[in-house]
Amino acid sequence: LFSAPAAQTDAGRLPERLVPDLPDRINDAAHVAITQGDRSVELSRSGATWRVDPKDGYPARLDTVKQTILGLAELEPTERKTDDPALFGRIGLEAPGPDGPATRVTLRDAAGGVIADVILGNRAGSPGGDLRFARLASEDQAWIVKGRVAPSVDPMAWIDREILRI
Repeated sequence: LFSAPAAQTDAGRLPERLVPDLPDRINDAAHVAITQGDRSVELSRSGATWRVDPKDGYPARLDTVKQTILGLAELEPTERKTDDPALFGRIGLEAPGPDGPATRVTLRDAAGGVIADVILGNRAGSPGGDLRFARLASEDQAWIVKGRVAPSVDPMAWIDREILRI
C-alpha cells in the first residue's frame, strides 16, 4: 500500500560491493599497481608466484597480495557521499599526485584488461576503524566504504623476506 515506486527504491539502494565484478574475477588478477603521491609499486603474477617488479622480480609475500586483492573485493559502500570532483581534495579522493594522500590501486588481468581501478582516500569515522572514503577511478561518485585495505607503495613491504634469508 505505501511502498515507494521501484525507480526510487533502486536509486536509493547502495551497491553490495564497490567493485561488483571483482569477487568473481579475483583469480584473473595478474598485475597490481599501487600509486600514492609520486611513489608507486607494481606486482606481477607468474604462474602461482607474485613478484615485486621494482625489486628485480623478487617474490612477493603471497599473504600480503591476497589480503590486498581480497580487501578490495570486500569493500562495502555504507554511505553515498559527494559526486563533485571539486570536493575530492577534502576527503583525499583526488587522483594521486605529488602532494595528495590518495592511493590508487589498479588490478589487471594477464591480457592487460582492467579488473578494478579504485582510489582510496582519507579514513572516515574513528581512527583505526575500517571506514574510509573511496571511489572508482572512472567515476565521480564518492562513497564511505567498510573494509580493511591499506596497500603500501613501499616495495620492501611486499618482498617475501623468507627468500632473502637464504
